[in-house]
Amino acid sequence: TGLMVDEILGYARSVRQAVQTMRISNGCEENEISFERSPFDGSDTSYVNASAPADFSCHVFHPDGGGVGYMSPPTDIGGAYFFTGQFGVSGLGSDSNAELTLILPGLNLTQCAAINTKLGLPAPATDPSSSTAFFTTEFTGSYALGGAVGSTIGTGDAIYNNQAAGCFFENSATSGQYFFYQVLMAR
Repeated sequence: TGLMVDEILGYARSVRQAVQTMRISNGCEENEISFERSPFDGSDTSYVNASAPADFSCHVFHPDGGGVGYMSPPTDIGGAYFFTGQFGVSGLGSDSNAELTLILPGLNLTQCAAINTKLGLPAPATDPSSSTAFFTTEFTGSYALGGAVGSTIGTGDAIYNNQAAGCFFENSATSGQYFFYQVLMAR
């Protein structure tokens, strides 16, 4: 489990760093970031961002942009990395805005607890969402608050306030799932 946690957190940090670097070095605006994957010809329809520059300078997974290699999560995770502009964290950025976030669904309690322990957080708390948009709406350049963690936005648990990463349990909009999140850009 320790190796799995390090892999997930390391990958999430590398994606976050790529977004920050593209914003600073390439001048990418918050709506220009693209998570489209190779071959970058529109065939990865989930993440095509029409607002992204044609030179790929704002593409996280392109050598001319963030230069991060797309990676699947460890095989014992039931979901895939998901990138959204529908998720907010209480106390990060403005509580009325969604952040740019990496979400990983499909974890179990043991995996989720191990992530929180590594991050210095308590065991996963229940943080209900009114919508599944935070893990069903791919980021293509726009933002809308569709789910959040923390006590200020919605009815969540204060352990997630101001936390750029964590793992929580959601059982309102879903049938009960554990989610890891990493804020890539607070807004």
